[in-house]
Amino acid sequence: MEEPRIGRVNRLVAVAYHDSGMMLSAGELGEILLPNRYVPDDFEPGEEIDVFISNDSEDRLVATTERPIAMAGEFALLKVAGTSRVGAFIDWGMPKDLLLPFKEQVRRVQTGEEELVYIYVDKVTNRMAASARLGKFVSGQAPGFLLPGTPVSLLIAERTDLGYRAIVDERFWGMIHSTDSTLKLKRGDRYDGW
Repeated sequence: MEEPRIGRVNRLVAVAYHDSGMMLSAGELGEILLPNRYVPDDFEPGEEIDVFISNDSEDRLVATTERPIAMAGEFALLKVAGTSRVGAFIDWGMPKDLLLPFKEQVRRVQTGEEELVYIYVDKVTNRMAASARLGKFVSGQAPGFLLPGTPVSLLIAERTDLGYRAIVDERFWGMIHSTDSTLKLKRGDRYDGW
């Protein structure tokens, strides 16, 4: 069984009742609380449940049955919910907005704007965060095993003079030349490609 990871959906086992919910066993991460509002009726210790693991407002690990728009290791076009002295906060579909630190911004973003970001878990703080510095997470080189006609997923990143720059298979950069597309492509759209 794979070790549970912060920022991803994990299948965990309930180990004990708690006043605030149910304690779940998360391997090396220890026991994590699934708050009462997410505990299914008749859920008992020993049973398994799929939960998303993140940090609460006090930076404790917590489990939820809710799902974010994007998880750790994924890219998404998300709306800026607000700004502060440490960066911007991104609405990723969870109760607590996700920090986009100033150092991870390509330009200063404003409330209401959309930004294409990568979701990651900071290795120092173990907190989830977002980065608009996509080049840190996208390779400039396609894997050698790809052949013409191989199906791939495309995430439109930006328009250029040549066409549209896209993140291919969530791993490397690709280009859709203007002459190759009759679609009205826009940043954040996802497509199947070859």
